[in-house]
Amino acid sequence: IIVASYALDFAVTSANHCRLILNAPWYRELFPEMEISPYKNTEFEIATTRNGFRLATSIEGSVTGRGADILIIDDPLKPIDALSDPKRERVNDTFNHTLRSRLNDPKTGAIIVVMQRLHPNDLTGSLLRDSPEEWTVLGFPAIAEQEQTIRIGDGKDDYHVRRVGDLLHAEREPQDVLDSLRAQLGPHIFAAQYQQAPVPVNGLMIERQWIQRYDLLPERGPGSIIVQSWDTAIKDGDQNDYSVCTTWRYQDKKYYLIHVLR
Repeated sequence: IIVASYALDFAVTSANHCRLILNAPWYRELFPEMEISPYKNTEFEIATTRNGFRLATSIEGSVTGRGADILIIDDPLKPIDALSDPKRERVNDTFNHTLRSRLNDPKTGAIIVVMQRLHPNDLTGSLLRDSPEEWTVLGFPAIAEQEQTIRIGDGKDDYHVRRVGDLLHAEREPQDVLDSLRAQLGPHIFAAQYQQAPVPVNGLMIERQWIQRYDLLPERGPGSIIVQSWDTAIKDGDQNDYSVCTTWRYQDKKYYLIHVLR
């Protein structure tokens, strides 16, 4: 097994957690014949007495001459790096040109990518765009946006069904916490990291070219409505925001701004 993460220290932390599991009494009871080799038990690599191994490396670390039956890509990109085109492309290129060829047997080996979505063109987005038929996607949005049937066993009834609006872990992140996170992070980051559905940077914003001007407000026609939107300031200090009300007319599928009160 080769496990590659965005940074070597993160990969080492995961390897140390793995070592704790391998030495845990419950694991020893379940797998009594599994023995860690005394000749290879370092922060980066754990070998077994039957020549199996788990190698920890960074996404750009050297794996020359090494092959694996299972290749795990674990968080290959930091959230801050998702905004950089060169850094995203470097991760994608490293996977395609280096890591992807590390399977001992491409017919029987497995590649697993474990990551939160960060950008439409992150590694998962790149793989699904270039070769969607090769990958099985298991996505867990924090708030279910469509009904989801997830197999959890081999029996015909071994499924878990998520209904629209179901929370992934209500005890840990209830609706009010998710609402607060959405407000703090903004719609783009929340859609990517929590809903696993990244959108283009302009995908949830009003684009400049949509806004036009009028010289004379059209005559009010049938079916038109007047809407007010208030943004009220909470504090009354000199440096605090104003309270503002915008008044709109919706008519013929257009919104006309007719008054601003500040």
